[in-house]
Amino acid sequence: MRFSLDEWMLRCFPGLPYDSTPYARRAEVCKDLMWETALQVLYTGSAVILDWNQWTRQHRAFWKGRAVDAGYPVYLHYVRRSLEVAVQQAEDRSARGRPGLIGSIPLMCDSWQTCSKSRRTTRESR
Repeated sequence: MRFSLDEWMLRCFPGLPYDSTPYARRAEVCKDLMWETALQVLYTGSAVILDWNQWTRQHRAFWKGRAVDAGYPVYLHYVRRSLEVAVQQAEDRSARGRPGLIGSIPLMCDSWQTCSKSRRTTRESR
């Protein structure tokens, strides 16, 4: 089961600017709720994907630590795609009535810190 912070925030707080202080506070509450739900899903033996703010090694280490502390294995998967494709996909979702954070994609791509090849699984995407 995938837990996407962007999707939850867009549905729970439509119109709330991504770069606002209220967004940041609500996002933390939302992540806590998703984490509690993810633990229940993990308990059933199903896998979960935490799709939020994993752009830095520090953030990945924090959530990995929480999963390991709860007794679950962790695997990092990422999808390699160009900035142009990521923006186009966000624009396509928006055109289908699923708003996204189109303007923030270039900023987020610049923030990504890679991990060692031995610790990741890659899926190429067009």
